[in-house]
Amino acid sequence: GQMYNLDGTLHSSGNETCIPTFLGPLTCAGMVDNTHSTWLNNGYTRLRSYNAKNDNYYNECLELLSMLLLTGNMVDFTKVPPRATATITANVRPAGAGTVTLSPQKDSYGVGDEVTISTSTSNSTRYTFVGWEGDLTGTQQSATFKVGYNRTITAVYRDEQANDLLDDCEDNDGLTNLGTEWFTYTDVLDGGKSTVTPLTKTGETLFKMTEGGYNSSKYAVKVNWTLDKGSFDYDPFVGVGFELAPKAAYTDISKSTGISFFYKGTFGTKDTCDLKIECGAVTTPGADFCYNIPSSTSWKEVNIKWSDFKQPWWVKGDAIATLDLKRISKIQWQIHGQTTAASELWIDDVHILGLPIEKTAVKQPVVSEKIFSESLRCVRMGANLMVNYSLSQNGNVSFALYNIAGKMVKREATSFVHAGNHTAQINLSDIAKGAYLLKLSTETAEITQQIMVSK
Repeated sequence: GQMYNLDGTLHSSGNETCIPTFLGPLTCAGMVDNTHSTWLNNGYTRLRSYNAKNDNYYNECLELLSMLLLTGNMVDFTKVPPRATATITANVRPAGAGTVTLSPQKDSYGVGDEVTISTSTSNSTRYTFVGWEGDLTGTQQSATFKVGYNRTITAVYRDEQANDLLDDCEDNDGLTNLGTEWFTYTDVLDGGKSTVTPLTKTGETLFKMTEGGYNSSKYAVKVNWTLDKGSFDYDPFVGVGFELAPKAAYTDISKSTGISFFYKGTFGTKDTCDLKIECGAVTTPGADFCYNIPSSTSWKEVNIKWSDFKQPWWVKGDAIATLDLKRISKIQWQIHGQTTAASELWIDDVHILGLPIEKTAVKQPVVSEKIFSESLRCVRMGANLMVNYSLSQNGNVSFALYNIAGKMVKREATSFVHAGNHTAQINLSDIAKGAYLLKLSTETAEITQQIMVSK
């Protein structure tokens, strides 16, 4: 770092990143008597000249405290009268989902007063209470607390009729209802040695769901990991997430208000799980908007507003951005820290709140056991895909191949097939490398099989 003369001028050159940290207290020392006015004035002038590039870590706080002390604007807390009253502001989200009642109901309360807050839904078949948010936490619909400061409390409900389900994982196809892929990643390309299972590869290895979802449902997202920084300079990391823009660089989710999901997972005492949004407005690596997810050994629902996402504390200057919901590419859960022990994270029932979502044509259809006596079995032989299947009754059969964006890329002519075991041959020489869904259809039923095409 740099060294200073008593008047605040530079004594030597060096790294400037810690300037406010040292110069602030040094300048304050000049307040001892009026013989050091030049020292004091020059030091104060230099403190005021610093910009964002100098304010790394806690420097900005020390700079502000030093300047308050130098100007005489530091509050004398020994003379500040204690708070006598406080207010409580109650809200409901989404609007109209329910009501909140305070007992007793007052415009303001005395410090130390005991207040009971409760909420009830406006429509029990549509809205389910999730929990309290803001200056109160918990999942009970009634709570009692003592007043000590101004509070803003929100009762959060889930709209069971909202058409905003991104994925409940029940179709077990590794794709969201937008037709986009779930994916995982590690720090290996940065020199780390962390591992995550399953490990995906875009267009080649799709994510595999795990049996045992929230509320005894069939499937959920599950990843297992270990953290090992290897030769990486920073904390090791792994992650799991989903794409939002299958056909473009970004997608517009500005009509939505936030995200909700169920999860469970334990993170080491030196580890952190952040839910991160990749936004086109952020150009600095690692400066994505994020929200911290605490450990939970049992299934827990979270409901997060987009406005609750913040950039990391270290982001300064040109790296500061505004969350542009019209340019979002992906959302991901990233675990980073120092623990080397193996651990796991489960995710289920993901909603992009308020964003209309319709399932793509490639989602797994209803299978009629009266038509198909067993699932498809696909075997690659050279340029051809050999498809083995069984029919329990006669009928017309057709095959179609879809990419992960839901676009049909190949269709075989419909043919009449008798009941029994059959093998169909589909030429893949004109199909690009990647992940696809093969759909076998009759007049009354259809069944799909995920396949990978490699060259």
